[in-house]
Amino acid sequence: MSRAIVDVRRAWVLVAAAVLVLVGCSAPATALAAPTEQDLTHASEHFQRGKAAFADKRYREAASAFGQAFQIVPDAGTAFNAALAWESAKDPARAADAYVQAIETGGLDGPRSADAKRALAEIEAELSRVVVRTTAPARVTIAYRDEPAPLIVHLAPGGYAVVATFADGSRASRTIDVERAPIVVNLTPPVTQTGSPVVPPPVKPGESSDPGAIRRVIGVVSLGLGAAGGATAIALGVLGMDARDEFDATGRREQALHDDAIALRIGTNVAWGIAGAFTVTGIVLVATSFGGEEPPATAALRVGPTRLALCGSF
Repeated sequence: MSRAIVDVRRAWVLVAAAVLVLVGCSAPATALAAPTEQDLTHASEHFQRGKAAFADKRYREAASAFGQAFQIVPDAGTAFNAALAWESAKDPARAADAYVQAIETGGLDGPRSADAKRALAEIEAELSRVVVRTTAPARVTIAYRDEPAPLIVHLAPGGYAVVATFADGSRASRTIDVERAPIVVNLTPPVTQTGSPVVPPPVKPGESSDPGAIRRVIGVVSLGLGAAGGATAIALGVLGMDARDEFDATGRREQALHDDAIALRIGTNVAWGIAGAFTVTGIVLVATSFGGEEPPATAALRVGPTRLALCGSF
């Protein structure tokens, strides 16, 4: 095998240092949970076990260990290693699945990315790619895979049963005939019998039955942050005007004074933009918290050296 396995322990350190990014100001931000120290430790243990097994040519054991590491801390290099191990174990279907994970996770360097795509294309010339999707969260079982949807699996021609088990325990199944062409399978939860009573979930003591309560709280907090941002903008604006007046009126034409004035002006614009974004967010959330549904809303904050723009739709 000309391709070598990748040591990705340093990449896990970068994954663990993931930061929260605010994307738009019209809805509560969603944070992607970074792996815990315990996750990294367990993933590293599986990864080291995989390396040792690969070196001993116990390829199936190596592929399984790399796969377990990937499930705990998704990393393109780990999936790439699993694909190499499955290829060495003469299991092209699982190798193709792992190559897909490596490519879709992203982060492979140029040569390994090219190797993964080339190897995947060679395998898919012989095996069919089957994509299984569900309209609700579900666990999918097909052939050798039993994992949450959506799922990509590579299969030889033949007939296969696809089963989706949904969160409420209901199941949907289908039999598919696999040939050479890619297949997409969509499964939906079974329809509830007509006339079945709908029982609302019980409200636990101390638990709010108001669906807009959380939105209302976030809206009030956003309004407070908007007020704080406005106060900051005013303070920066006063300092900026003082710096400009000193630059223009006293005859002191040092570059430092000019730079200070420009920096304060940009800071003022940014502060006003943030204040406006949080204020608009707070107003929208509070105003719509008494309704039943989340309002579709988008917003963007654009900052430039001489201008700042807040645009969005609610």
